[in-house]
Amino acid sequence: MTQQQNLNIFEAFSQFEKDVNSGYSALDASACALSIGLGASTAAVVMYDPKSEKIDTLSKHISKNSEISEIDFCAAIKATLKSENQIEDGIWQKFSTATQIKTNITTTAYLLHSTEQTGKSFLICFHEHHFECNLISCNFLAAIALLTKNALSPPALPEHKQLKAVEPEKPNYPENDTHFHELLEVSPNAIVVQSLGKVVYINRRALSVFAAEKGDQLLGREGLDFIVPEEREKILAYRNQVIDGTSDHLTIETKHVRLNGHIFQSEISIASVTWAGHPATINIIRDITVRKNAEATILRRDVELKMAQEVAHLGHWRLDPATDSLEWSDELYRIYGLDPKTTTITRPVAKKMKISTDGDLFLRMQNEIAQDAINHSFEYRIRRADGEIRTLLGIAKPEFDKTGKLVALFGVSTDITEQKELEIARDASNERLKDLAELGADWLWEMDEELRFSYFSDTIHRITGQPTEFYIGRTREELNPKEVLDDSWTPHLEDLENHRPFKNFRYKHYSETGKLYHWAISGKPIYDKNGNFKGYRGIGFDRTGEVNMEEKLIQAQKMEAVGQLTGGVAHDFNNLLAVIQGNLELLEEAAEDFSDMNRNHIETALRMTTRGAELTQSMLAFSRKQELHPKSFQLNEQIYGMIKILQSTLGETISIKVQCDEDLWACSADPGQVENALLNLALNARDSMPDGGSLTIETRNVYLDDDYAGAQTELEPGNYLMLAVSDTGTGIPAEALQHVFEPFYTTKETGKGTGLGLSMIYGFAKQSGGHANIYSEPGHGTTAKIYLPRSEVIAEVISPEKYTGVKSEDKTILVVEDDIDMRTLAVALLSSMGFTIREAKDGPSALNSIDIEGPVDLLLTDVVLPGGLNGVELSSKINVQYPSIKTLFMSGYTEDAFSENKLLKENAVLLHKPFRKADLADKIQQVLDTHL
Repeated sequence: MTQQQNLNIFEAFSQFEKDVNSGYSALDASACALSIGLGASTAAVVMYDPKSEKIDTLSKHISKNSEISEIDFCAAIKATLKSENQIEDGIWQKFSTATQIKTNITTTAYLLHSTEQTGKSFLICFHEHHFECNLISCNFLAAIALLTKNALSPPALPEHKQLKAVEPEKPNYPENDTHFHELLEVSPNAIVVQSLGKVVYINRRALSVFAAEKGDQLLGREGLDFIVPEEREKILAYRNQVIDGTSDHLTIETKHVRLNGHIFQSEISIASVTWAGHPATINIIRDITVRKNAEATILRRDVELKMAQEVAHLGHWRLDPATDSLEWSDELYRIYGLDPKTTTITRPVAKKMKISTDGDLFLRMQNEIAQDAINHSFEYRIRRADGEIRTLLGIAKPEFDKTGKLVALFGVSTDITEQKELEIARDASNERLKDLAELGADWLWEMDEELRFSYFSDTIHRITGQPTEFYIGRTREELNPKEVLDDSWTPHLEDLENHRPFKNFRYKHYSETGKLYHWAISGKPIYDKNGNFKGYRGIGFDRTGEVNMEEKLIQAQKMEAVGQLTGGVAHDFNNLLAVIQGNLELLEEAAEDFSDMNRNHIETALRMTTRGAELTQSMLAFSRKQELHPKSFQLNEQIYGMIKILQSTLGETISIKVQCDEDLWACSADPGQVENALLNLALNARDSMPDGGSLTIETRNVYLDDDYAGAQTELEPGNYLMLAVSDTGTGIPAEALQHVFEPFYTTKETGKGTGLGLSMIYGFAKQSGGHANIYSEPGHGTTAKIYLPRSEVIAEVISPEKYTGVKSEDKTILVVEDDIDMRTLAVALLSSMGFTIREAKDGPSALNSIDIEGPVDLLLTDVVLPGGLNGVELSSKINVQYPSIKTLFMSGYTEDAFSENKLLKENAVLLHKPFRKADLADKIQQVLDTHL
């Protein structure tokens, strides 16, 4: 091969090596240059993957008269790789020593003499390089040229192949060499031949590169004229090196000047040729302004990116799952406290510095991204090289090949330690404020500018059972449709409309199930920095328990007041009944001459006074002033003993179920009143079940705690026996339920009931130290519960001795009564018994009678007296001077009424008004027979 051919091969292959990373257009130029240098009829640049043995043609320049097809190219490449027949050592040695090869690129040239390809010869140049960029990803790029039969060893280029000068108007191409003509004209680079310093040849591309319209604008001029002045000396020295043979070939970067004065950056390849028998240079000029600008932009952006990452504490990384290789940016090294110059990052190193309990972070990300193929963000902590613990935020993006296989993970990581600490401190502060707010309120709430709830604290769920989402987006009126029209809402709605703060607005809230809550809220308007109204923020309180307790307390106080009132009415009524009954008895004793009709009238009147006395007893029972005889007894036995009576009372249409606790404690109460209460409840149940039903009697041991007992009046926490009577009747309306224990309150028709049955039960339970309550809903029946105190022992109660007469001989009785009718009646009854009677209207009058007339045998006095002395005090004063005088007290109240203030002594004898003559005689005899 001639020296000229060696230079041409060198020029072609060197340019191919430079263009590997410059894109497809540059590779196309390499193919052209290769064919020119070898005098080949065909040249191409292909991509080859040895694993798949797949060849893709990237650029191809084939003459119209080409003798080889693309298939031939592929076969030649494969055959070359398999045979590896190297080109002649002399050629390869010349080529390799003249080329400055980059360290990451291995260039190998092969000569293939293939008899399989009809005796044609191929020269193939491989650049072995693994690309990792967005343009291409392959293992080999190859340049291939189809040589003519004598291309490797011609004696000299044919005459028509020698480069000659051209006329200015028309370049002097060899007209009979179509292939040579085409190669020059399609070259993407400017080709300029200089001889003796003058431009003697240009191709068409040179015209456009130098902004010339005609060839004579360039031809004949000094070549250095198109070089910027400061570069001319350097270029001249390089050109001389090539001409004198010091260097076979040089490629350098410089700056050229167009005819219009514009300067452009260029790359020029200079090689020595012979021009018309004179030494000359062929100059291949490329405008690399765009590339240099792009390189400058890339360099500037790279610097800016590094600065931005440093300022933002943001580093990037790349992981190759196939090779397990990990790449970091300089800033990521700094974040980890590592020096990129002395540390090689690997997955084990990164994993060791990460503080985690969930294993390999990169492996976890790789698995998650492979599943859903989307970006992932994650927080993790690291321990820097200096031991400091930092928190990082990472975002990973997957890279996939055409088959969808994950080929890489690209991500960024930023140091968010300070932000995280601020976030933790802020959350702690918010949580602290929330806790403090909720300690002072049951829940927190916010409204938007449309007065729709935008926030509710989770505590609302514990109160109502509804999730917070139930309230979001709704107004308070929408949540409380039953109450919006209430007049109490008018001021509140005006406050909301006018954006005024409000405090302790109380309203009723009905849940979805209809449960009633009593709520109180306070709120203040929210404004942005421009003063625009943004809504409300406030607190809420559940006052349901308090309201219920207040209602119970009010009801208990009302019942107490009614009890005191009925007790006073009963006392006065008893006095009236006593006078009527006593006078009727006196009239009856003197009625021997009366007709039967008149005697019947007297008996009827006496029966009615007895009925009146029973009525007052019921009133006194409600006011807890009736006389009870409590004892310890077994409540279950009491109930079982009444079943037959109850069944006969209720009738056959009502069944009775008994559910008694077998381990029931002993009860402390008046057994007779328990029977009356049970009978009353059974009768009420019967009336509520006109078509029949079921009555259930239940007993159970219970403990009433402080909360329950505190909501009642005069009820101590402790152990109680519960007696519950339930029916399946019509139930009691809510508006009537709160009045059922009031005296004379009844829902029955006029004349069908007195309204004292339940009030008597209530009074009995209270007087016994217990409690009574009723639960009912219309259509769901009623349950009445009586709570009676537990007794620790069972004791017998001795019945009082009965007296049948009175010994009145020589006995004097002083009657003290402020009611003249009652006093007159007592005097008449006692006189009829044979007693000597003295009378007084009050305490001072009685003392005066004793002082003047002397002592008496018995003092019969009302407990409550005017004049400053009550009956007890009067008796005490008299006993100081005359201790032998005995006292019988009488009152329209019961003994229990005086037990609270201990007005009567334990051994005092009390006669209840109204009384009959026989009752009076028995009590007098009892007192007279008592030994002081």
